[in-house]
Amino acid sequence: MLMDFLFSDSIYWWLGGLLLWMALVLVCLYLIRWRYFPLAHKYAGWQREAQVIEVATHSALYNLPPAKATVYPFVTIVVPARNQVVHLERLLPCLLEQKYAGRFEVIVSDQLSTDETDELLQRLQVQYRSLRVTHVPQSSRHIELRKLAISLGIKAAHSEWVIVVNPETKPNNDRWLQHFAEHFLPEINFIEAYYNYESNGSQRARRAILERIYAFTNRLEAYEEGIVLGSEMSNYAVRRSWFLEQRGFADSLLLPFGEEALLAFHHVPPECCTMLCSEDTRLTEQLPTVGVLKMRRVMDAEVKRRLRGVSWRTSYRWKFATMLFHLFALSFVTYALLRTLQLIQTATYDLNWIYLDLIALLLFGIFLFLPAYCLRRSLQALGEATYGPYLFFYECFRPWYSLGVSIQRFLHRKEFVRKYLCQAVER
Repeated sequence: MLMDFLFSDSIYWWLGGLLLWMALVLVCLYLIRWRYFPLAHKYAGWQREAQVIEVATHSALYNLPPAKATVYPFVTIVVPARNQVVHLERLLPCLLEQKYAGRFEVIVSDQLSTDETDELLQRLQVQYRSLRVTHVPQSSRHIELRKLAISLGIKAAHSEWVIVVNPETKPNNDRWLQHFAEHFLPEINFIEAYYNYESNGSQRARRAILERIYAFTNRLEAYEEGIVLGSEMSNYAVRRSWFLEQRGFADSLLLPFGEEALLAFHHVPPECCTMLCSEDTRLTEQLPTVGVLKMRRVMDAEVKRRLRGVSWRTSYRWKFATMLFHLFALSFVTYALLRTLQLIQTATYDLNWIYLDLIALLLFGIFLFLPAYCLRRSLQALGEATYGPYLFFYECFRPWYSLGVSIQRFLHRKEFVRKYLCQAVER
């Protein structure tokens, strides 16, 4: 019966309709997802232009009399840490030796560390006068330690602007703080800057880096539509007075993670937020172990589930685009399989098919090339390597990755709620 269909008169028009469907799928993929891939390149360009203007403006103002000149704001960098002495020994000199035109301080907010963190901090405080230390109280039981450490660090800050940096990250250059501070504007309360894992060329690193790039692109897409869709847990800045007015991380006390994402989603309007995409304001994070990466994916999935309302639009749109991606791949495989069966049976090539075959090859070439091309400029702006064909393989296996994360999130669901806090709230 299949052979009868292959050599019937309707097969030509049926396959032509299949190619038309594939073309429509490509258009939908571009409109739904691929056209948003260059957003990081666009925002990075705007950021570089703003930096040039800022530097030129301040250079001119520095030549004015002191009474009329303006200076860069005083900035506090908060580093929440727990038993991470190796990371702190690597990070703190990079922060404390930043070339910044204004004044700044670094506060390490210790979360009851039991390693040599205290000895390291005491030694560095002798060398760097701008290093300060605060400790989470020993009696702290009702608030997750990292939330409390960040909150205490922000409260202890001597400045209005506070940047939160995790110990396992590191600035790419000694002008990171300078470029970051150039975006502390009067109308802004929250700033998220891009950061990602270091690349060691492994499959694990490529997947982890690309996942974070996709998540950041998703937040840029939402930002374009007037939605602040959460935030990552490092390399972000808050205005101290605004943070205290919002009662800090009060919205996420029952969840032992995701405090930054929930704070940004619930309290930051897009007009009071800035997203930085330039390599100048980027941090690089040491690649964690496989187990840590798996747990982070599970936590990210749980946080996304809690970002209710209009934020779901972008999430479902990306899922729909993933479905279209696989439908196109399945359609092309169907076309190629039917044409191969025809050629095997006839043992000759009919020139009447040349136009359809060329169109099929053209569509498949666009399918492979266009997303990589759209993402390439953003990857360059973010300081990442261009992954080329790996992007295609990642998209192919992405539903299986998501299914695995969903299963793990279901298995760990009881760990996401702090039960004794829930009981205290009910009372």
